[in-house]
Amino acid sequence: MSDRVLLVDDHPALRAEYEHAFGHRLDYCRSVPQVGDLIREGIHWKAAFIDYDLGLGRPTGLQAAMQIREYSPTTRLIACTSLGDGSRMLFSIAMWHWLGSREVMDKQDVERSYLKRVVDQGEHATSPARAKDLQRGASHIDGLFRSPIWLDCWKAWPDTRGKLAQAKLYLKPLRASQVGLFHNEAGQAITDLVDSVAMGYFPERNSEGYNTSSDFVVSFAMMNRAFFYDEALPVLLEAKKPWTKFALSDPVRRPKSR
Repeated sequence: MSDRVLLVDDHPALRAEYEHAFGHRLDYCRSVPQVGDLIREGIHWKAAFIDYDLGLGRPTGLQAAMQIREYSPTTRLIACTSLGDGSRMLFSIAMWHWLGSREVMDKQDVERSYLKRVVDQGEHATSPARAKDLQRGASHIDGLFRSPIWLDCWKAWPDTRGKLAQAKLYLKPLRASQVGLFHNEAGQAITDLVDSVAMGYFPERNSEGYNTSSDFVVSFAMMNRAFFYDEALPVLLEAKKPWTKFALSDPVRRPKSR
């Protein structure tokens, strides 16, 4: 088995910690195409540490993780990202649930001796408390995609300000009843997810708790816009088909790509 380690991160700040931990065993990529180059060279890794945000307008760590998982199923996929920023928690839950990665590190925990223990001594990269959060979140992320068209709805909701009539016009190729279903159920789907994990990963509850209003759905869609617009997400959703877990009374017709 290879003892090489891969770091996928576009910011060099933490690279020194990995280099001190692994020396010549480390491969460093700042982008998804660079990961593809190493795959074509036939390089395998014992572990891969993957950040989500790899630069504005570039493919994200989600696509890198999908490529590595398909190419080398035995490689330990470890999400290493700033969990409190933007879409990072959804990315981490998606890796946990859909790609079988059971390890997530916050960047603030990166330190050379810890990295060596994780890779060379088999120490788990995820604390028990965080693992419980991710496991609970994994049981609810499917609910954000209760229909094949919900991804289109998540993208459209900020632009239509959550107004059903505007959304139906904006998403005209889709069945109006399916857009209505999203309007009625998305708030509860978010609540199920955010209530399952610890405070700090999603916006704090107000005095009245989370609600299912249109403004709340718009806010969540905007906060996680990078995740919902991730080019790799439609491919992953089509492969995993989370909507099959939910019984819909109205059959869905997939629209042509807009």
